[in-house]
Amino acid sequence: MLDEGKAPRSLQYCFAVFRQAWNHARVNELINEDCPTRKIKLPKVENKRDRFLTYGEADLLLKALKEKSQQTHDMTLLSLHTGVRAGELYSLTWGVVDFKNGSALIRDAKGKPRHVYLTIETKNMLKRRYQGQDNNELVFKDRNGQKIKYISKSFERVVNKLGLNNGINDDRDKVLFHTCRHTFASWHVQNGTDLYTVKELLGHSTIQLTERYSHLRPDGLKKAARNFDEKVIKNNIVPLEKTENG
Repeated sequence: MLDEGKAPRSLQYCFAVFRQAWNHARVNELINEDCPTRKIKLPKVENKRDRFLTYGEADLLLKALKEKSQQTHDMTLLSLHTGVRAGELYSLTWGVVDFKNGSALIRDAKGKPRHVYLTIETKNMLKRRYQGQDNNELVFKDRNGQKIKYISKSFERVVNKLGLNNGINDDRDKVLFHTCRHTFASWHVQNGTDLYTVKELLGHSTIQLTERYSHLRPDGLKKAARNFDEKVIKNNIVPLEKTENG
């Protein structure tokens, strides 16, 4: 697979499927031997993405998508403003959208279920799409009225037309739909949102997953120390001077 140019991540997925099939057969007593891939050491995967959109790039992308595909525009807007994954968008139903409180419950999340909070733009967009559908109706559907399986090619075509990936050879730096979620997190960190809050907004299982964004606030510790210092001065909290006996 590697000789054919397949990514190490694809290799991991292939081995995972094989291992699941083997274990299933073993549980059902079709075989009694250990999985033959158990001792094979797979290559490490470094697929962390650091690319995120600037406000200007996001604005251009949304405007271009609106001309090409209204639904793809709406899905992109919702991901940029709430951090939802593509798969979470596919499963979103009207019953979990709370217009009164400006939130939506993501039940079919990759991790645990979580609430996402709507911005004014996303709330208005969803109100425009809502036409009195039943609670079980999907918010976004394919052209046949069924559950979406893939992001429309309109997204890739618009990205290419805008040249957002021009001159970029490393796939990890290219703009994909998942870049919208990464952009949401990056904007939050740049605006001063603490990492624990970002973790909860994204639905990460551990803070280690969120710490990848910490580099966007290189002066975060310095700001924290400065704020602490200002608080101490403001409240006249001055340490006692040491006596001769300490």
